[in-house]
This record gives sequence, C-alpha cells and structure tokens, in this order.
Amino acid sequence: MSAEVLSGVIVSVVCIVYNHEKYIRDALDGFLRQDTSFAVEFIVADDCSSDGTMDVINEYRDKFNGRLKVVRNESNLGFMKNLINALDMASGKYIAICEGDDYWVDPEKLSVQVNKMDALSSVDLSFHSSYIKYEFGDKVDSLFCKRAHGDCVFGIEDIIDSAGSFMPTASMLIRGDAYRNLSPSIRALYESYTTAFFTQLIFSFENGALYIDRPMSVYRSMALGSWTESVVNNPNIYMYWSDKYLCAVRLYNALTGYRQKSAFERAISNKHFSILKHEGISKQYKKDYFSRHRSELTNWQVLFWWVVRFFPQWIFILRKGKRRLLKLKGGIRSLIGR
Repeated sequence: MSAEVLSGVIVSVVCIVYNHEKYIRDALDGFLRQDTSFAVEFIVADDCSSDGTMDVINEYRDKFNGRLKVVRNESNLGFMKNLINALDMASGKYIAICEGDDYWVDPEKLSVQVNKMDALSSVDLSFHSSYIKYEFGDKVDSLFCKRAHGDCVFGIEDIIDSAGSFMPTASMLIRGDAYRNLSPSIRALYESYTTAFFTQLIFSFENGALYIDRPMSVYRSMALGSWTESVVNNPNIYMYWSDKYLCAVRLYNALTGYRQKSAFERAISNKHFSILKHEGISKQYKKDYFSRHRSELTNWQVLFWWVVRFFPQWIFILRKGKRRLLKLKGGIRSLIGR
C-alpha cells in the first residue's frame, strides 16, 4: 500500500532552516497561505540554529492546526543530512521543498502543481518560474528562471547544462514514490552530494521535468548565511563545493550508464572553466589546476585561459573598446533620431 493511502497526505512540504530568524516568517506565511482541497503536512527541520529561528517557529505552531511537524537537531548536521532526514519523514504523494530563506507568494502554488502532475504522470518533477530578491547591492528584483512561454517539459540535457541553476529550489515538487524508490546506489550518491542540482538531476533524468510558466515563489539571493553568500565571499568554499560537484557528476554519469556522456562532459569542462575565471582564486592555484585538467577543457576554453594568463591587458583593452563602441552607437542613434 502506498504512503499516500496510509497517511491521507497528498503533499509533504519540507522546509530546512538554519539561522533563518530574519526570513522564516515569510516562509511560514507562504505555507499558511496555500489554498488546497487536499491534505498537506509541513515538516520544518531546524539544524540547531543559534539565533531566534526556533522562537519564531514555535510562535507559529498553533496556526497550522496540528499539520506542522518540527524537528530540531541537537547538533548541526549540515544542509545535506538535514534535508535527507526531513525527506525521509515525508509521507505524501508529492514532496515540495522550500528552504527557510525562500518563500511562496501564490496561494494556488501547490494546487496548480499537483493538478498538472496528476495529469502528466510520466514526469517525477515539476517546477515554475520565480522572483529573485537581492538582499544586498544595487541589483533590482526581477523574474528568475523563466524558461519558456507557456508550460512545457524540458529534457535532461537542458538541466545538466544548467549546472544547478535551471530551477528555483522553492519551486520544485517531486513525486514522493520517486524519492522513496531510489536505488541504493543513487540514494547513496544523493545523501553524499545533496544539492539543488542533484535534486533536479536525479528526479528528471528519465523523463525530464515539467515547467509551469507561472511565478509562484521568491528566491533570495545573498541572504545572510546562504550558499550564494558563502560562495561569493569565500573562494575556499567555492573550490570545496566545486570538487564535490565534479566527483558527483562523474559518479552519476557512471551510475546512469553514460547515457548522457556528452552533456556530462560539457558540465565538467564548464565547471573547470568557471574555476579558472573565478576572480577570488589565486593565479598559482589556477595555473596548477589548468595543468591537471587541461584535457577536459574545450579548445576555446584553453585559448581563453592562455589569453587571460599571458595577455591580461587584452581584456582591459577589449572592455574599453566595447564601452567606446557602445558610446559611439548611442551618439549615432541620437543623431539619427533628430
């Protein structure tokens, strides 16, 4: 008998939090705002926050009328283990994921996704466009991950090529049995390398992913303590994550019988290239890294590396020339407009 028959739960919402006192109210309000005709359970897993995150969660308990399950880890387990533990608690036909610093803004989000996935039983994962909210800097909030005009199914190559940025985490809805029926080898990989990318990859590998052209959530960029903030501000974290990413990609390529060999090879070369372009990484490290991984780079990437390494002034000249050209074009258009 399937889990949804036993529990009566159609959607299990999994929310992992760590020091999200500043943001968690938005996430919880987004859950409460959901208008559904089916049963929903909410699982909030706090990874031993040291701020007031748990105080806010406890404040909200009564508002969920018994539908909120709160787990507080006695010690910090880290993102991967915390998410896996929460996913293992999910009993619903579908599993929605929302990290504590993101939130939902459409009260029909869950209903829309469930209805569309019920109608398209071949896919195990759906996602939608989102809004991006920049916490710092001068960037203007905008639409995020709008992949098409209208709903459609994207194949696995598109997702591999994205390297993890194809769909917002807070937009994903996974078929529960797809998670519960993972093979031991794939589950072991997922437990070791749980990231948004591998969630996207594993659950869309066979039949792609359904894209719903409707922004229904908000992704915070550079939120305090977030992955994006850590990676941007600490090159060591970026290099550590990149090494794990490359190991996981190689392993997953092998576990799936090299059926997407070309796409994974592109993903590997692109990750090498992003490391070589990273401004915060030392030149000596890049030089050694290039020597070790040159065979996995494309000819154009190799050429770019040599140009940047030996002729860095070229980049300055090209950028300066581009600015002058754009200024000249603007002047010509202004004259023509008169």
